[in-house]
Amino acid sequence: MIPATLMGRLAVDTRFRGCRYGETLLLDAMARALRSEVASWAFVVDAKDDKAASFYRRYGFLELGKSSRRLYLPFTSIARLFAGSP
Repeated sequence: MIPATLMGRLAVDTRFRGCRYGETLLLDAMARALRSEVASWAFVVDAKDDKAASFYRRYGFLELGKSSRRLYLPFTSIARLFAGSP
């Protein structure tokens, strides 16, 4: 067993797709989880469909086990992403 942070579903209203709000929401969730006092090794998401899984893969998420829609990103990767950010 490895401790992980599981994010709930992330969605953007169809009227606002393509405005990069999904990226903003994802980065905010990862930053909050990184600042949390809860010890986690990875940030885990359950993609709704293949398109959503592709979205997460663009940010470096990897498949977790046999499911191509359960993805994870180690917190070491997230920490590097935010290194130098206030």
